[in-house]
Formats: sequence, C-alpha cells, structure tokens
Amino acid sequence: MKQKLVKLLPPSFADGLRRARAQWRGPWEFHADRVRYKRYAHPAVRSGRNVPGSFLEAEITKDYHRVEKGLALAAPKRPFGSEVQARLERLLPLAEAQDPNAPYVRFGREALEALKLWNESGVIDDRIAPPRSVARTESLEPSVSPQFFQSRHSVRHFAAEPVDRALLDEAIILAAQSPSVCNREPWRIRIYDGADVQRLLAHQNGNRGFTSDVPALALITVDLGMFTGLGERNQPWIEGGIFSSTFVWALHSLGLSSCMLNLSLETRAADALRAEAGVSAGEVPIMMVAIGWASENHRVARSGRRDLAQLTTSR
Repeated sequence: MKQKLVKLLPPSFADGLRRARAQWRGPWEFHADRVRYKRYAHPAVRSGRNVPGSFLEAEITKDYHRVEKGLALAAPKRPFGSEVQARLERLLPLAEAQDPNAPYVRFGREALEALKLWNESGVIDDRIAPPRSVARTESLEPSVSPQFFQSRHSVRHFAAEPVDRALLDEAIILAAQSPSVCNREPWRIRIYDGADVQRLLAHQNGNRGFTSDVPALALITVDLGMFTGLGERNQPWIEGGIFSSTFVWALHSLGLSSCMLNLSLETRAADALRAEAGVSAGEVPIMMVAIGWASENHRVARSGRRDLAQLTTSR
C-alpha cells in the first residue's frame, strides 16, 4: 500500500521522503546492530561455571588453533603458549561438564597435550600439525581452472526436478573446508524444499519472476556467539560471505546450478525472517541460495566482468 502511494507522488518529493527516512532509520539500524552484537557476542570468558556453550567453543577453538598454528611454523618457539595453556586448563573442564563428546572439546584436549609435549620435550604431535611431503599443491590442467570458474552463472530458470538431499549434503561438506577466523566455523545452513521454499523467499526481494521455479533453497546464517570483542563486529559478514561463496562453487562442482540471493535486510525484516525460519536471535542471516538443475536451453545474465587493470592497484 505504501509503495502504491509513493508512486502517486512527484518523483522529487518521493526522493525527499526516502532520504528523510534513511536519515532517521540509519542511526536506529546501527544501534540495533550494536545491541544485538553486544548481547550475543562476548568478551573473553572469565572464571565461573555458568558459561554458555557457544562462548566456551569460541574460546577453546581459538586457543587450540593457536597451538596448531604455532606448531606448524618452520621453527616453533619453545617454550610458547603459557597463557593459552592456562586458559585451556581452566576452560576444558567447564566444556567437558556441558558436552564431553563435542568435537571442539577433543580438539582442545589434544592441543593441550601437544603443547605440553612440545614445551617439555621438543616433540611435535603429528595429530596437531600433520607433516606434508608435497611442497606444492599439484596444479590442475591449464584448461580446467578457467573452464570451471568461467562456466558458473547465476541461474533463474530451473528444471522441474527435485534435488537429492544427499547431493546437497555433499556440497555442504565441501563448503565446510572454507577458511574461518581461528577455525571457528560459525556458519549454519538450513535446506528447504517444497512449499517452504516460497514461504522463505517471500522475505527476499531478488527472486521475483522465478520464485515458483526454485526446487531447493539454502539459508546461510552465522552464529554471533562465536565472536569476541569489538574488533570482530564485522567478522560475521566476512565468514558468512566466504562460506556462501564456497558453497555455490561446491554446488557447481557437482553439476548443480544456483543463484545467490543476498539478505542485506533492515532489522525488522531480518527479525521477520528469523521468526519464519526458526532462526535464533543470535544468528545473522547472510544469504539465501536458490538451487536446482538448470532447465534445458535456459538463459543467463551476461554479467560482464572488470578487467585486470580495474581490479589491481599498484603503488
């Protein structure tokens, strides 16, 4: 209704209303982001037993990865990591009491053992920093890389054919190889099909014209509880973007087509999506991905690319 009324206004007046709204809403949106990050991200874990699991996972993962990185250097310092050791010794019992079978607990315990082994005897635990005999990763055939990267396009015309969930799971496993800050892997991905696809796509405005043709949909979010301090306030978008990109390349490698649908939403719209999808308030919606088999003889947007001179900057 509001959009119809705005169309009736003179263009200059309508533009003025939009600018006024942006000036009024902007500070509120930044404030809402600040409040959410402050509530669901966290400072360094202090002593105490009532520490949420996600906070423990973030802290322990950061520290066990510090050990892994330290032992992977050409000449590891010895001794090193006294503060890391102290934190792991304090936090691991808390984590084990909450979820003794969690993978990060095992990784943390192994890293602590490896750190002590190195500092006491100078022996590197191969579980923590496994040796590799290959100096350089074997490159692909010269024609393969260009063909793979240049052949992917966003598809908006899918065949009326379901997508096997096992194939999507394979793509998720491949995408999980994405790098992340201190190996915290804060991503979450939900897969939808059937009527749920259109229900979720109603919260994203970049799918008009092909909403009913999407066989499967992925919703990618990032858990704020995996981040600490003000310096990481933008990290959820970085981590989510990396994972989303790797996921669509993984789909492409398996022959599936996709279309990335961004979720740059204002707070009220993001909250409505959270409620619809059952996403917790501590997760940031990053991306939707429409997935399916490309229809025969489909068309794609040309999507011209900048040349090398436009992409690079020299001093």
